[in-house]
Amino acid sequence: MPGLETFAEDVQVANCLAEQGVYPAMDLTRDHMGAEYFNPFTPDTHIHLKKGQTSQMHWFEACSFQIKYGYACCSSYAATYHYIEPSAMRRLYALLHGHCPALQQQHRPLPP
Repeated sequence: MPGLETFAEDVQVANCLAEQGVYPAMDLTRDHMGAEYFNPFTPDTHIHLKKGQTSQMHWFEACSFQIKYGYACCSSYAATYHYIEPSAMRRLYALLHGHCPALQQQHRPLPP
């Protein structure tokens, strides 16, 4: 769809690929537990998403397969989140990858 102006360029690329018979392989987009590497919302939004929720995220359920809900949704090795400020992304990376001195000093494990 050349010339289409939209904020959802990733969805448009996926649509173009699908028209050519190219679909993402589940094992390339998810970790060994089935949690997503590429997340279209903030971690908070994904964690609190409930099955059948009617909201702006309805398209996510309609276009996704085998969605994990709650803390199981997002991989610890997530590559992307949308709608997250750069400073929040750096903090999230630090928390997930053991670079947070406050957590290391208190010896508190992250939630599963």
